[in-house]
Amino acid sequence: MITVDNLSLVIKKEISIIFLIISSVTCFSQDLPNPEFAGRPYFIKDNSLVNFERADGVLSATAGMKGMVTFYGVPASKSDVRFSSSSLPIIFIRVDAGVDPVEVFSIVRADIGKKGREFIVRKTDRRNAVQDMSDVLVKFSFTKKADGIYELKFDNGITPGEYAIISSTETGGGTSLKSKISCFGVD
Repeated sequence: MITVDNLSLVIKKEISIIFLIISSVTCFSQDLPNPEFAGRPYFIKDNSLVNFERADGVLSATAGMKGMVTFYGVPASKSDVRFSSSSLPIIFIRVDAGVDPVEVFSIVRADIGKKGREFIVRKTDRRNAVQDMSDVLVKFSFTKKADGIYELKFDNGITPGEYAIISSTETGGGTSLKSKISCFGVD
């Protein structure tokens, strides 16, 4: 037999369950960050999207007997945007509809020289055949978070050094002499 006390307990339990469901949905459905510009990477800091160092990379090339190296040079030897190798950033990128971000971006480890950072975007041998760049390219993947919004994840972490996220429009044919590249350092 249902008494008023039993009914009151059942209603309280149901209200508690409904409250738990609503609060868990609210906690797990936080708004995704919406990057302002397509094609520009951002990282999360204090629940906000923040720009990486937006450096002016100047396209240069050096040629020798073994071939040619094309790179973007950045005068400063270190980025002012720094991360610990044990606490890498959460990176978000927005791309236009129908664009695969894996085909659009490269992450390049810098060679540090007397003139600053050099981010190699192309190596060719003396016959102009493209050479392996695995020594400077960082392996990464993307996870789709919403239409056109992707989170970048480093496949194997990254070692201390200076890095740039470079759009493939800056690494293939049709490169400009000067481009904005997104730089950061890992300590």
